Amino acid sequence: MRAPVAMLLAGLGLLPPLQAQSGKNEPSSFAPVLNPAAEGRAIAQRLLRAVPAESVEFRGQLQIRRRGEPLQILPLVSRLVGGATNWQMTYQIPATAAQPGERLVVQHVLGDRNVYLHARGSNTLAVVTGDALAAGLAGSDFALLDLGLEFLHWPHQHLLKRETRKGRACQVLESRPAAGAAAGYARVVSWIDAEADGVLVAEAYDAAGKLVKEFEVDKLTKVDGRWQLKRMEMRSPPRRSLTLIEFDHESPP
Repeated sequence: MRAPVAMLLAGLGLLPPLQAQSGKNEPSSFAPVLNPAAEGRAIAQRLLRAVPAESVEFRGQLQIRRRGEPLQILPLVSRLVGGATNWQMTYQIPATAAQPGERLVVQHVLGDRNVYLHARGSNTLAVVTGDALAAGLAGSDFALLDLGLEFLHWPHQHLLKRETRKGRACQVLESRPAAGAAAGYARVVSWIDAEADGVLVAEAYDAAGKLVKEFEVDKLTKVDGRWQLKRMEMRSPPRRSLTLIEFDHESPP
């Protein structure tokens, strides 16, 4: 499978190890930013055009940690169904004694916007739009729009600079929604791994410029000669909470 980690769960398995490397990933190879808007749009469009052709299933855990509350661990099954021009990702959390089951389906169509279908405590999926996309999956810090990388669809994309992050050469992309849009955030800054072409770190800000979310690729392991993402995390400083998504294995769906 050759899908970028920029697709979060859909891009599992393709980010190189998070350590300094030689060659084309060295900071000295960075070209200057000559046209921030044009280069930013090109990066966003390139990531959106990366359509995974294969299908795969991932199983793991959603771990929600909040100050003063017990750790909450929920089983998670993610299914990627690939295609030539469209693909979809499903996130399913089985029901427990404490809360109902939940399912999110993100439908990606090449050249079009994402479609979000959500069900909680029911088998009937409903289309989710607007402010409702800011709701967290199973009450976690991963909003529905986070799992669809909705910020890449925003009209304003600017390449701010090129720099190293977590020992990797990155392109720093600033994304802003249209004025007055129900986008969940006012601004997202993401560090795109220059070699793997995927989101390594992302920071989301509100209209007042306050940091409200921090995403980070955290743990990788090598399986059959390729690097696979095993853990990623989302922090919410205002809520003093942290959500981890850890995956155990992958298999055909």
